[in-house]
Amino acid sequence: MDKYQKCAFNERDYCFSCYIDDAKNYCTEIDFEKGLIVIKQDNDITKKGYFLACKYYFEYLNNQEWKASEYDKDNRKYKIGFDFDNPISQIRLVEMNNLVEPLTINVSAILADKNAYYAKKRDEELQSLIEKASIKHSVGKDLINIYFQPCQEDYVKTEIEVFIADGVYEYGYGYPIASQILVGGKNRQLIAKFSIENGVLFKSMTGLAPGVYAYIVKQYSHAEKLLFETEPQFVQI
Repeated sequence: MDKYQKCAFNERDYCFSCYIDDAKNYCTEIDFEKGLIVIKQDNDITKKGYFLACKYYFEYLNNQEWKASEYDKDNRKYKIGFDFDNPISQIRLVEMNNLVEPLTINVSAILADKNAYYAKKRDEELQSLIEKASIKHSVGKDLINIYFQPCQEDYVKTEIEVFIADGVYEYGYGYPIASQILVGGKNRQLIAKFSIENGVLFKSMTGLAPGVYAYIVKQYSHAEKLLFETEPQFVQI
């Protein structure tokens, strides 16, 4: 970048933005001295229709040819489409009177983590199934009742595993002795495993001694496909 280019092209005037709906700018770095623009893809990899825009005319390299940006009258900007699946590698700034050599700038596209995106989607789908299952419990003198609903239409059965557990407590309010509140625990020993076929939506366990227990709920569809498995839920008798 020579002194003439520094005068003609400054970052304050040539302010680039990459956007989908103008709500967020995906340009994370613009440095004309380094000749670099960094554009970061949204974490939602399904989003499409990005635009790279500037209020001044610029060109982009496509198949070894420089192509012109298009003027958007509504937004009063020059813009080009930007595709993270096939990102452009360079743009150049052009002084319209040809008094200064064009300034070529490299474009670095940072792709979102696809594995993280799909893992997040799986977690969201799992939580949705667990919410639909509406798992609840109630406790009696020597019993625990667990209630649930089918999480989807092709539901076939529920499995419940029950454990003796060690409880973790927090102290609540109380005088002269503060109350203990069960907030979690650790499974110690599996003591029962139940399979409940479709049509029955609860399980009652009786004859239990005082103490802390944990249960895990699993639901299945046809062909023994596991739909979800909950984290241990801790209860005290």
